[in-house]
Amino acid sequence: MSDPKTGLRLEKERGYFRHHGVNVMAFDDIYPEGHQAGVSVLMHGRRIATCG
Repeated sequence: MSDPKTGLRLEKERGYFRHHGVNVMAFDDIYPEGHQAGVSVLMHGRRIATCG
């Protein structure tokens, strides 16, 4: 399933949205040194924004 406005595609088996090097995750803390429990945006494997 993808959003025609953003191009993001939901990867059900991974549990997050992705599109050409951008990943958007909600309530999925993948960084053990911090606690980002809201929304995280990663670009090419680097965290660029979090909220929560």
